[in-house]
Amino acid sequence: CWSKFLAIMSEQELTANAVPRLLYEQPKGEGGDFQPVVQIIEVNTDYRDHKLVVVSDGTLFVTSLLTCPPDVVASVEKFDYIRLVRWTAQRRADRNMLFLSEIVRIGFCPGCILGSPVCIPVGDAPPAQLQQQPQQQQQQPQQVQQQPQQVPQQPQQPQQQQLQQQQLQHHQQQQQQPLPQQ
Repeated sequence: CWSKFLAIMSEQELTANAVPRLLYEQPKGEGGDFQPVVQIIEVNTDYRDHKLVVVSDGTLFVTSLLTCPPDVVASVEKFDYIRLVRWTAQRRADRNMLFLSEIVRIGFCPGCILGSPVCIPVGDAPPAQLQQQPQQQQQQPQQVQQQPQQVPQQPQQPQQQQLQQQQLQHHQQQQQQPLPQQ
């Protein structure tokens, strides 16, 4: 039964463009029709009754703070698939952040990260290429080691490697800064 559950979740489709939509189109979620499915690709630190995580839509990722009830926060693990029900997005000049106040765990795939996500750029508007992507696309699972954003999924050109390294450094710097007040 458990292996069947894992097989189903390894094919789970993430909500395409969820990260930019959460940050730019629907910065506040109150349990309406838009309840995107994302994947937790990193669990970083516990803050009192909260947990700092990184969520991905398979293309982009963003740092998020779980502000759910303590029992939900304690149960969340790396590689979980979650449905976001209630959230608040915060965009600042130096970082993007999601505060997730209600989620539903819908699956788990140990060692699997869907897509090849990179950190969403900080700014006032989503990058133009994000606005042109199709609304529905299926992400294929890929095996990862430790830091998913550090593992190249295919041979890359030097410029791509440099961009990926800059994104990783920016993401790590964001994690070292004190959390913003909600």
